[in-house]
Amino acid sequence: MTTIRKRILATQFAAKQLEAVSAKKLTKVAKKLLPTEQQIQNAVMDWIRLQKFNFYLIKKRLSLIDYAWHTPNGGSRNIIEAKRLKDAGVLSGVPDITIAVPSRQFHAFYMELKSSKGKLSPAQIKFAHNMKSVGNYYCVAYSVNEAIEFIKAYMGDMLCTAQ
Repeated sequence: MTTIRKRILATQFAAKQLEAVSAKKLTKVAKKLLPTEQQIQNAVMDWIRLQKFNFYLIKKRLSLIDYAWHTPNGGSRNIIEAKRLKDAGVLSGVPDITIAVPSRQFHAFYMELKSSKGKLSPAQIKFAHNMKSVGNYYCVAYSVNEAIEFIKAYMGDMLCTAQ
């Protein structure tokens, strides 16, 4: 079993174990076991790296990772770097994962990842509205499994790999 597959399975297993415990019963130790947004991000991108798809205009299998990326907008930055990035066109509220493959219904796929208690910022809500208003797919996932299900639903029968 590959390292990527092991990491995906470990994150999914931990999430399933903790889903069974009610939020009120979570101890401090158990709360530390909940996957962070970064761990969810890594596992989802690992899963994407394993996927192949058929696009109706191209007669060969393509790697999904060649059409998907993470936009690293989050994190703290010093004032000078933040201004430099803003001047360069960095947009607040851009979601974590973009898949630039049109589906039968949408132009592109945007997914924001959140930990179990994460909430969308006003900038993220605005971005979601803007993308949906021009025919793009936008979703928010709170676990690896949920993120994978959103991608599978979006890609539909284009996906070749059932992992």
